[in-house]
Amino acid sequence: MLFKNVCVCVLACLYALTGCYSPAETAPETAVMQSNPENNPEPLSEAHKIAKTEALMRQATCRIYVNSRFSGTGSLLRNDIVITCAHLFEGVAVSSIEVFFVASPEHPTPADNPEQKIPANLILLNEGIDLAILAINETNRTPVKLAKDCKKVQKIMAPSFKHGQELILPVAEIVDVTEEGLIYNASAGGGSSGGPIVNLDGELVGICKGAIEGGNKIMTANYKSIREWLGEIDALFEEILK
Repeated sequence: MLFKNVCVCVLACLYALTGCYSPAETAPETAVMQSNPENNPEPLSEAHKIAKTEALMRQATCRIYVNSRFSGTGSLLRNDIVITCAHLFEGVAVSSIEVFFVASPEHPTPADNPEQKIPANLILLNEGIDLAILAINETNRTPVKLAKDCKKVQKIMAPSFKHGQELILPVAEIVDVTEEGLIYNASAGGGSSGGPIVNLDGELVGICKGAIEGGNKIMTANYKSIREWLGEIDALFEEILK
């Protein structure tokens, strides 16, 4: 798909939007550690990390509906902000946008309205790096944080609503990190576009764009381009939402 080199940008700093912090600043309550009987911290096992990341993704990942039709996947970057791909809105006369989050033990869906959708507004679009930001009413769900870095052979999770149905949470590996984005070895099923790519600490390293190489790998906008763009818009973000 062709992407236009159009950016919608304003100035400022990233941290108020994402609440990012460096590994050295990681808060104790979010550090991925556990204590042994001697109270010495030790890293969580990979299986435990995967379970924690799956739980977070069930809270933060959503379906995107454009004009009442399923279009792709998105994720909470703040409790009132969803990030996804710009190309979901390409060539479409947008009359309505809605998002839908799956139920969880912490966030049950009303039995009488299992397909409850939340209205959303498209407030920022960057077709150059294929990213879009939607505003929604505040949720009490936990958003993802933006990673500081990523590297080849790093394990990641790539949630999406395959064909608009159930949420899938495949674990894959970063094959390459390029100037354009990330390449990882997970299948690109329909509905993957806009989905979050997170490391096993539940931090956002990229956004799914689409399939390459026969559909077996996916090119993504990576954390560097996302961080640069968000860094330009953050200072006026509250003003934009008014």
